[in-house]
Amino acid sequence: MDTTFSATLDPSGEHLEVLGEVDLASADQFAAAMDLLLARGTSRACVRMAGVTFIDSSGLAALLRGHRSAADRNITLVVVEPSEPVRALLRLTALDLALRIEDADTH
Repeated sequence: MDTTFSATLDPSGEHLEVLGEVDLASADQFAAAMDLLLARGTSRACVRMAGVTFIDSSGLAALLRGHRSAADRNITLVVVEPSEPVRALLRLTALDLALRIEDADTH
């Protein structure tokens, strides 16, 4: 399955929608998409992951790099609507306690 990334900007901040598999083959693209998202310098950046069908440790590492980069820039990074595979990996690694997760983009 192809992985796609689409970014939008609205008054609530930057948004990155991720669809497909986030794994070794697409983790670098995911990291680059997050870098572009954060480079705009808004105070809030949302990564919508409802359409992620699979995520592995490479995808998780890219998400964590984005989280650290956002924190370094004083940007709130929010994982919005994580799919069940994403949610399961975040729970397994206890990162659901460290990352900001929202069930719906309410802002």
